[in-house]
Amino acid sequence: MPVYVACIVLAFDVWSWITYYLERDMIQKKHAKFRVLQLGYALTIHVIAGICEIICGFLCVLFPESRQLAIITALIAIIFHIPTNWILSPYVWGLKYITVTGYYLVGLLRFVTAIQVIYVNHYKVVDLWILLQMATVVRWCLYHITPWSYADGEYGDLMTERFNHTLSITLAACVTLAFVFPPAIFIVLIAILTMSKLMFEPKIYKNESSVSDSLKTVRATRSRSRRSAK
Repeated sequence: MPVYVACIVLAFDVWSWITYYLERDMIQKKHAKFRVLQLGYALTIHVIAGICEIICGFLCVLFPESRQLAIITALIAIIFHIPTNWILSPYVWGLKYITVTGYYLVGLLRFVTAIQVIYVNHYKVVDLWILLQMATVVRWCLYHITPWSYADGEYGDLMTERFNHTLSITLAACVTLAFVFPPAIFIVLIAILTMSKLMFEPKIYKNESSVSDSLKTVRATRSRSRRSAK
């Protein structure tokens, strides 16, 4: 990968971090389900590992001959970022049989790529870094492609519309995978998603319903506390 391209990609990553910081209150509200499920630790590790991997991956582009740096980047992915991705994936927003299955598959592809970096060819670290950019592309799609949602009456409350979020994740996955894998991968993905809908859709939504009930209980308790304080 040319260095100037990596610099552009890193600039988009920094933009994504800035938007997350500026909208941290809204994002914390939408991630309340992870606190209810006692998965806040996984979310924290996931975010920190992702930032570290982005920085290390960028350094790998600057110093492509450094096998040690490539292995460090791959180990961050294998030990921290990918496992926490799999822990959090069952609770992501959207059409579950697409978003949950999609996140698991992308995590699996990243895991295989990271193993290749360590044992086969350390230059594959660039592919690993490209796949990591899916999160940034999702953010771009939510901002500039899919419609804004006002379901909670708040500007920028993007994650309340199931179809918008699913479309953003799907577009981001297709864009990032296209830079790394041949076109045949998309035929395989379509087949897997078709089977996922047939096999897991009822079970996935049942699980989501239980989480939603827990969140409603927490919100009702907070609302009563505020009224009592007044």
